[in-house]
Amino acid sequence: MTKLSNKRVSFIVKTVSKGDVKCSELARLYEVTCRRVRQLVAAYKKTGQVPVLSKKRRPKTFLTEEQERLIEEAYNKSFLGATLLRLDIQKKFDVNISHNKIHAHLKEKGLAEPDKKKQK
Repeated sequence: MTKLSNKRVSFIVKTVSKGDVKCSELARLYEVTCRRVRQLVAAYKKTGQVPVLSKKRRPKTFLTEEQERLIEEAYNKSFLGATLLRLDIQKKFDVNISHNKIHAHLKEKGLAEPDKKKQK
């Protein structure tokens, strides 16, 4: 789910450009970065119109049952992490699956744990 809607963007742009609220306060409120708030305000000042979010983005793809089966089969044979498992699957089955999707699937099945150091 996106954090900002067109309504929120217009509120952010108008309040920050008036000087009522600091960008850091709104960024914390809407869980975005202060830099993103400044980008929206700069776009507003440049064009004079409130920026509109684009809905033309690539839709999220999900793993098929066949891909999930391949991941589990390869993991049970080699017990590798997601990056090396991706290369193993590519070599043995000639199927290209993103290591991020592999890692998400392994976490879902309880076979991998998130690294605390890499979490925000």
